[in-house]
Amino acid sequence: METRRSKPKQTVKRWPLLSWVVTFIMVFSLAITFLGWGLKTTAFNVNFAKQEVQTSGLNKELATDLMLALDSYRSDLGIEPGKLLTKQQINEDIILAVENFYAGKETILDTKKIAEQVATNMDNYLQTGELGLGLNANSERYLALKSTVTTGIQEKLAWNLGQNANINDVQTEFMKAKQIVDTLFKVGLTLSIILAVILVLLQGLRPFNWAYYLGLAGCWATVPFYLLLWLLAKYQIYSSFIPYSARTIAIPLEKIAVAVTASLQATVFAGVIVALGLLILGIIGMRFQQKVGHYGIHMAKRR
Repeated sequence: METRRSKPKQTVKRWPLLSWVVTFIMVFSLAITFLGWGLKTTAFNVNFAKQEVQTSGLNKELATDLMLALDSYRSDLGIEPGKLLTKQQINEDIILAVENFYAGKETILDTKKIAEQVATNMDNYLQTGELGLGLNANSERYLALKSTVTTGIQEKLAWNLGQNANINDVQTEFMKAKQIVDTLFKVGLTLSIILAVILVLLQGLRPFNWAYYLGLAGCWATVPFYLLLWLLAKYQIYSSFIPYSARTIAIPLEKIAVAVTASLQATVFAGVIVALGLLILGIIGMRFQQKVGHYGIHMAKRR
């Protein structure tokens, strides 16, 4: 008496049409996630910005504005502008300005603090005798001169910032863009996780199927994105994206844009490698399972 034998399981794709729809939607959610993550860790990251301000030369451009504001007092004080405000102080002021910019504070470059630094340096040079002859810290002439210098510096810095780069206008647009990027990243990440769970449920306990669909979606999302970044880096059309109000610091901003693009390329390239790995693993695994399934059916028929 023959006993009923169970048929070997075939490793076919479950819910293929629905799985393709989910995969198609995941392409966009992953692309949004990669873009959001890349921007959050570069252009919209204050630590990245502080580093690039130093390497791009933007700090030197801003320092020039500070020195121009101080240079007009060279004849009155008899000392170089660089002694009224040291390089270390300028660097600290600029880093603080970057932090204020990213924090959305109305006062970005603290001109009052800079004026106080100049006043302190004036007092120090007065004691050493380098600043003026026959003056002391409490003389009316010195106090009037110090007041004129500190007030004038604040006014000139404010004027230079307004003329050279309407930085508050740039900041307003920047904060809007930052909020949009944060929202897109959260939406993209949440949607990608939900879609990945749906794919797992649709395919059941078939890890190679999971890898196939996830890898396919990842490749479609990252490869075109990487090629776009490559073209952007190759032809360097950054100047068209830089606001006209920031024209005097355009070159340093372009250098920062190059650094942002390079960092994005590295992030997306890592995504390409992971996606390709999953896709290859899925294809090889599914082919292997199919061969095993066909072999099982063939052996069952021979019995």
